[in-house]
Amino acid sequence: MNGASLPQFRMLTPAGWAFVGVEDAARQAEAAMSSHDESVPQWLRDAAPDALESIRHSEAVMVLQPVVQDASPAPFVILGTHRTAASGVEMVEFARSLVDSQGATHPDDQGQFLRWVEADQRPVPQQTVRTTSVHYLVPVPNTRKREALQLTGIVTHSLEESASSPAVQRWLNAIDGFVGTFTWEVE
Repeated sequence: MNGASLPQFRMLTPAGWAFVGVEDAARQAEAAMSSHDESVPQWLRDAAPDALESIRHSEAVMVLQPVVQDASPAPFVILGTHRTAASGVEMVEFARSLVDSQGATHPDDQGQFLRWVEADQRPVPQQTVRTTSVHYLVPVPNTRKREALQLTGIVTHSLEESASSPAVQRWLNAIDGFVGTFTWEVE
């Protein structure tokens, strides 16, 4: 699944995961939450309704998430957002602002991607969870540097874990591994 007017792309994903539309993602997640799966920690179930609402109100056009019952479990999703620069402006200006304000870097040898990490703390009734988001900005080919796909991996974890904790770093490394396989399918 690709967002409207985005070229086709390929990216390795966890077994049983796929890109789906935002509303489909929200419906599937709601169904999974209502199943009361005991393997899902209570703090993650408590955070899910607010996370779903945030996804619905985001500018995302697609979500990478589990789509089959026995899919590999993980406490993250990856959102895909189609970014378009304002009239007369190149995406390069937006990229420069990310380097200056967020410390974005080029993790790949070709400098195709920009990557930056943000840690957040979200209140949940009787508990607090933390999210750590890793963002990637990938220019869309043949758009005269005016469009990009922003992939955002959002890891939800307990308050006791920080963005630098080993468990969170393992999930961020996994997301880096999946996004590192991203390639456009253009002629």
